[in-house]
Amino acid sequence: VQTGLGATALAQQDTGTLAELRQRVTSLGGTTEAAIASLEASGLRSIFQQALDAARQKSIDLGNK
Repeated sequence: VQTGLGATALAQQDTGTLAELRQRVTSLGGTTEAAIASLEASGLRSIFQQALDAARQKSIDLGNK
């Protein structure tokens, strides 16, 4: 939980993009880089995008009722 809270606080203070922040805090050849590569290879980005698209569409649908 503390890692998530710390990452959120850092992201709120940073003026760059989240991708830039991630690149700055991820050690080359480290464990986080390996985990991110594994998640990317498994299609996690696409899964999250589909979930966000579904939530957005549901919000639109609910707003039109």
